[in-house]
Amino acid sequence: MLIYLGTICPFLTNPEHGRIIYSNGNKFGSRATYECDVGYVLEGPKYRHCQGDMWWGPSDTMPYCAKEGNANLKHRKRKGQKTIIQSHQKSS
Repeated sequence: MLIYLGTICPFLTNPEHGRIIYSNGNKFGSRATYECDVGYVLEGPKYRHCQGDMWWGPSDTMPYCAKEGNANLKHRKRKGQKTIIQSHQKSS
C-alpha cells in the first residue's frame, strides 16, 4: 500500500455562483465538495478528491453552477478557466 505523505494538490477555483468546501485543505485524500448559490444547480461531479498524482480526481471535469430553469443552454464545456456556452435556439 502506497501512502502519499506530504502530497498536496493545487487549490481549485470556486465555480461562478458557488463555492468549494474542503475536508482537509489541499492535502492528499482531502475531499472537495461543490455547492451552488440559491437559484443555481450543480452540473458535474459534486465531489473531487486530492489524489497521489497531486491532482483532483476522479476526472478533469470541472463542475459548474447553472441557473435553474435555463432551458436554452443545452451544451456547456469548460476550457481552462473559460466557459464556452453554445445555445441551441431555432431561428424564426
